Amino acid sequence: MQLFSRNKAIVALSLGALALGACGDDVTVPVAPAAPITLSITPPSANMNIGESVNFAVQISGGSATSSPTITCTSSSATVATATVSGSACRVTAVAAGNATITAATSTGQSAAASVSVAAPAAAISGLQVSPTAASVPVNQTVTIVPTFNRAGSAVTGASQFTTSNAAVATVNATTGVVTAVAPGVATITVSVTGSGTGFTTTTLTAAAAITVTALPTGITSLNVTPATLSLASGATATVVATAQQPAGATAATITFGTTAPAVATVNATTGVVTAVGPGTAVITATATSAANANFAAATLSGTVAVTVSPAAQISISSIEKAGAAVDVNSVNGQIQVNTNLVTNGQLVTAVSAWVCRVGEA
Repeated sequence: MQLFSRNKAIVALSLGALALGACGDDVTVPVAPAAPITLSITPPSANMNIGESVNFAVQISGGSATSSPTITCTSSSATVATATVSGSACRVTAVAAGNATITAATSTGQSAAASVSVAAPAAAISGLQVSPTAASVPVNQTVTIVPTFNRAGSAVTGASQFTTSNAAVATVNATTGVVTAVAPGVATITVSVTGSGTGFTTTTLTAAAAITVTALPTGITSLNVTPATLSLASGATATVVATAQQPAGATAATITFGTTAPAVATVNATTGVVTAVGPGTAVITATATSAANANFAAATLSGTVAVTVSPAAQISISSIEKAGAAVDVNSVNGQIQVNTNLVTNGQLVTAVSAWVCRVGEA
């Protein structure tokens, strides 16, 4: 206790009671010491998300009523959370996932601490799927690959990018996902989706679709050629008829004709009329051709007709007789008999004429 004197007064101070009495000329007053300084920080701990800021209140108690100590705020890991003085608080901002200790300290040496746990941000997107996952597409046709995914928040956006494993089989629009079949084969279409948004981890997910490109159906389904065979005499004619069956929408077929042996039988290339030329065999080929279009592949079908051309009928004199005896033509007098051999060779023979002339006569 400290005492001080004053004229004719004694001041005594104890436990908040003041006693004043006169005792001669002096007054003595006892003075209590200042309360010790204490420091607290609240809340004692906090869970935070990246980018979030929280004020931790700093409370100073005790000390002199006429002067207050100053405070500082520090973080044990500024890469996880930063701390700065904000009035009578430590303002803490979460920077990255992890843990940090926030310490408030006074200029007079007191300190208090709080713990901070910063959670890793959630992925911006999840659950990527594509539709269809597989498709069979004819040449020149298209199919669209559509990605779907879950967003972690309404502010999350997703950007899609499409690629193909084999552009010779199937191409794909890089942003729309429209696949165009180019040629028969298999290609893999891969979609990569990148999702981003404030407070979420930028995330890239991939998924794939298998595309099988099939050949276009042909423009000719069948070719009917009649007759199957032809037997002709030299000089005779006949017509080969070829009919192509085609699906609706195919390019109209063009039919042409050809022969393997023009010396035996010729054929008109467009009408199919066959003309027998000489003995032997020939094959007449009818060929139907349909050009490709957007929905059908080019097509060529052929059919054949076997042609046999018979030789002309042949006749020869086997003998000349008169009354059963051989005749010397050069000294024939009167009626003679002419015997002939006839080989029709499949020809229609309606009459045979024979003339007997002397040698040197026509």
